[in-house]
Amino acid sequence: MNDLQISIVQWGWIMGMFTLAYGLFEIPTGWLGDRIGGKSVDTGGTMDCRGRSHGYRRDQK
Repeated sequence: MNDLQISIVQWGWIMGMFTLAYGLFEIPTGWLGDRIGGKSVDTGGTMDCRGRSHGYRRDQK
C-alpha cells in the first residue's frame, strides 16, 4: 500500500467496491449460465478476455 500511497481506509474502500462489483456481476452470469449452459458462458468469457487483451497489445505499439 505504500507503493500506491493509499491509506488502510482507502484500501478498505477499494476492496469493498471490488467485492460488491464482483458479487453483482455474478447474478446475470449465473442466470445466463442456467439459461444457455455453463460451458457456453465460460467459453464466451474466455474469448472476450482474449479479444480484449489482444486489443490492448495492439494499442501499445
